[in-house]
Amino acid sequence: MDSERPPDEIRVVVADGDPQTRKSIREALTAGGIAVVAEAADGDEAVALATFYHPDAVVIDVRLPGAGGLAATSQIHDRSPGTCIVLLADVTDEDLGLRAIRAGASGYLARKLEPGVLQRVIRSAVEGEAAISRRLAMHLIESYRRAPRAGAGMRPV
Repeated sequence: MDSERPPDEIRVVVADGDPQTRKSIREALTAGGIAVVAEAADGDEAVALATFYHPDAVVIDVRLPGAGGLAATSQIHDRSPGTCIVLLADVTDEDLGLRAIRAGASGYLARKLEPGVLQRVIRSAVEGEAAISRRLAMHLIESYRRAPRAGAGMRPV
């Protein structure tokens, strides 16, 4: 750990293809005392920066140019499993949210969050909580209910 880094400081990489959106996210996070250590304009850059910095969290646009938000999420999760990843989307789609979680995301939310909400979401995700909508949580519950029970259909030995 960096000796000059405050012990409770959260370090984040922001990845979005739009420079204005990156700026807005950076300003929202830094206003809440969250350090943005790097910004990426595409998926490949997001993976490289997350691998280099090992941040506490990465905020990624699901439509990220290059590798794309889902592919970048999977690669970051594989290379830096301790980093929580929150995907932002213009319109939340529960099936896409499930794919994001399978890829390694800790969260999947609509991008139109108030700055204070985004700060709380990142802090909560870093502390181990899911950053998902109630609708996606219900979709996950329904998917779990439909899944076969462990050992169901197996013959006894």
